[in-house]
Amino acid sequence: EILGKSVIGTLIPKTETGESELELMIHELTENPQDFPVNTNLNTRKDGSQVWVYWTNSPILDSKGKLTEILCQLAVIPKEEIEGADVEEAFPPLGKYAGNITQAIESGIPEAGFRTRGMTDPNSHQDIIIYPLTDDMKGAVIRIDDAT
Repeated sequence: EILGKSVIGTLIPKTETGESELELMIHELTENPQDFPVNTNLNTRKDGSQVWVYWTNSPILDSKGKLTEILCQLAVIPKEEIEGADVEEAFPPLGKYAGNITQAIESGIPEAGFRTRGMTDPNSHQDIIIYPLTDDMKGAVIRIDDAT
């Protein structure tokens, strides 16, 4: 149903200006997919309901090394794991950043400069950026970039 359509407006809510943090991140992903190996964000289902999704993104290159497509795999995080749960329960590796996430949501100002270790494997390092949602939506997009 969405093959060939933009992810913005189908899975990602489209805003009037087209400049929400999530829309800008998607545009950056298409330009530099290697910078976004994994991320977690709020996506829209066909019925309009929203769900948290964990994404992995892998660039597909042609024989000359030119980007031809991005293979995106996702896992929907069950609603039961999110509702009534704090960040630490819903996303255990992010639990120690709960205060920063709350601060970003309440202030409307992104939080950056966090480096963690071992989210994807014991020898890996990840940089975390917290983007508060806009347009009267309460929540945050948490961008996790591999820094290994």
